Amino acid sequence: LVNQFGVDAIRYFLLREVPFGLDGDFSHKALIGRINSDLANNLGNLLNRTMSMIKRYHDQVIPEPASRDEDADLKNEFQRGIDAVKKLYSDLAYNKILERIWLLVDATNKYIDTNSPWNLIKSESGKQRLATVMYNTAECIRSISILIYPFMPKSAETIMEQLGVETSIEEQGLESLQAWGNIKPGIKIQPGSQLFPRIDDEDAEKIINSVEPPNDKDQKKSSLTEIEGICDQVLIDDFMKVDLRTGKIIEAENIKKSKKLLKLKVDIGTEVRQVVAGIAECYEPNQLINRAIILVANLKPVKLMGVESQGMLLAANNNGQIMLAGFDSTPSQGIRVR
Repeated sequence: LVNQFGVDAIRYFLLREVPFGLDGDFSHKALIGRINSDLANNLGNLLNRTMSMIKRYHDQVIPEPASRDEDADLKNEFQRGIDAVKKLYSDLAYNKILERIWLLVDATNKYIDTNSPWNLIKSESGKQRLATVMYNTAECIRSISILIYPFMPKSAETIMEQLGVETSIEEQGLESLQAWGNIKPGIKIQPGSQLFPRIDDEDAEKIINSVEPPNDKDQKKSSLTEIEGICDQVLIDDFMKVDLRTGKIIEAENIKKSKKLLKLKVDIGTEVRQVVAGIAECYEPNQLINRAIILVANLKPVKLMGVESQGMLLAANNNGQIMLAGFDSTPSQGIRVR
């Protein structure tokens, strides 16, 4: 995959498509769709068109803006986006971070289209505005490259090279995004090849067709239940550190933008816990009300899709069919399971 599509494209796809700590689906079709829409048509096209216009209108030099007080809406949009990205890091919501960064990519493309540099160049007054637009666009791209650096380091460095910025991204750091206008006018840009070439329909079809479907033997084998090997032995003292409790599900609802997660309220006798469980593909929320379950009660809370989970349900996975662990008769809540 890396040899065919590049490591940054693979990193972007997996981090954008799969919430941290959860399972996800992969297909070549979905990967090519992300590369074409997000990377080639959006980010790659933004860089390419900006380099082309600075080269054509300003002799390949980032211009001095006619005014640094204009375009407050654009600057505020970036400040809100940068603040949101910082907050999302604390939730380990990497897919949402990339989604938020790409809103800034969209905002920059919209800024170019709204201001229409190809029309501004036609008049003297327009040329002054054009200098400000091209400067602000370059600053937008510099900011975006810093934000994507943890996810797509090679691409971020390539963007900086094309902008002509010699200071490394590590040296610039997130601190350089606190105030607008850290890219210096007068820098000579270094236009290069397309950051992410688009995969045309014919090539995409060839790639997808080259992925061999499973033969009959493989299909038969996959229909059998896969049995995992027994884990390493543990001492009874280690096992007893895991606090398993009986509980009753009293509320259940889907989590927005997630196909696999449900948010549950579980009564464990002494308190009601909020639990996020990846069982939405096998259980409807109304099926779970009043169901007796086994809860790992002493897990450290974590956030999944921005929702705190205060425990974990015990379940078996039978070739993708999730079955909650339970009891022959319904026990009281809060009983320790051994």
